[in-house]
Amino acid sequence: MLRLTLAQMRKSVGRLSAAAVAIAIGTAFLAATLVAGDVMQRTGYDSVTATYAQADLVVSDATTDDLGTIRATPGVEAAAPLVIAGTELTHGGRSTYQVLLPQPDDPRLESVVVAEGTMPTTDGEIALPQTTADRLEASVGDELASVFSVEQDGEWVATEEQVTLVGIVDDPAGAWAMWGGAGIATPDDLARWGGFGDEPVGADVLVVSDGSAKTQAALAAALPEAEVLTKSEAAQESIEQVTGNGNVLLMVVLGFAAIALLVASLVIANTFQVLVAQRARTLALLRCVGAVKGQLRRSVL
Repeated sequence: MLRLTLAQMRKSVGRLSAAAVAIAIGTAFLAATLVAGDVMQRTGYDSVTATYAQADLVVSDATTDDLGTIRATPGVEAAAPLVIAGTELTHGGRSTYQVLLPQPDDPRLESVVVAEGTMPTTDGEIALPQTTADRLEASVGDELASVFSVEQDGEWVATEEQVTLVGIVDDPAGAWAMWGGAGIATPDDLARWGGFGDEPVGADVLVVSDGSAKTQAALAAALPEAEVLTKSEAAQESIEQVTGNGNVLLMVVLGFAAIALLVASLVIANTFQVLVAQRARTLALLRCVGAVKGQLRRSVL
């Protein structure tokens, strides 16, 4: 019976090959979709985590006025606000808008690294990504103009300041890839260019701690209106805010995978219906010469 079944399969190798290809394509599409979705999710998580540098804790819903309280909390070794602002930069007739971050007091809280030159240490200095420097055709040591707006008598007036490009920064983890890279300026320059002035600014505060759970509890008690999260928890929360607790792109691609599987199942079902119909007389003859139902069922399977 086995030899007969294999002979019938060889006779129908064309149709069986079509079914095998349909199975392989449908399964490969689904597997590739799941793998790609996991890669996208992991890449997004790593990118968000990289914005927190080497921080152990992230205090969200805080302001720059809370920095003193955070730094005075037992177990806190360093703290810096994660404020995102920007300014328009011009050089030699070229201009571009650049997103900037404040230079933290502790290098462990730097999410970008120096590739050339130095980080800004005083007002009037700036460090930029290589792509921005290329657009401006500027190099370390060049003078740039920062164009921003200040409020005067209830009106916003365009103002220009000269700044020195002191460094080129790199973003090895792609933390600020969505912004095309981030530059670095001193906190005072950033507050002035961003229009914050002396007003408190809402921001996440990055904290380097001694690693104990007591520090997180102490921060939560000192800032009851804020939320104190670990770096991993903060990254997960940020991703959920963007994606709505679900990967929309993955769901769309999985929809196409479901369609591929449906088409494959139709091809497979049609193929085997034809094969069984073609073998109906053969199966009836085998039954007449003594084959039992179980043998025929196993032959078809």
